[in-house]
Amino acid sequence: MNIQKIFEVLEENEMDSALALVVGELENQGYAVRVLGIPVTSDEIYEGKYDDIYKLMEPITIALYKKEVLEQEFDIIFTDYHKITIQKKTE
Repeated sequence: MNIQKIFEVLEENEMDSALALVVGELENQGYAVRVLGIPVTSDEIYEGKYDDIYKLMEPITIALYKKEVLEQEFDIIFTDYHKITIQKKTE
């Protein structure tokens, strides 16, 4: 996973949904993405299908899959609309 590209896409697209941008960039990097255990796409987030995720006040767990094999898991915390912190997944 290229973390720098995530931060760049957030900075370049301040008017778009931050979570959709993160998921979209991960998709561009070749991953299937699960947010809080739910398979999601950036298109679905843009369509408003997962608006409740934004209401969470806890870390959001992101799982990355390639060919249905878990590659990586981590948490993101939105510190502002387009500002995130990425950290090791909390148990």
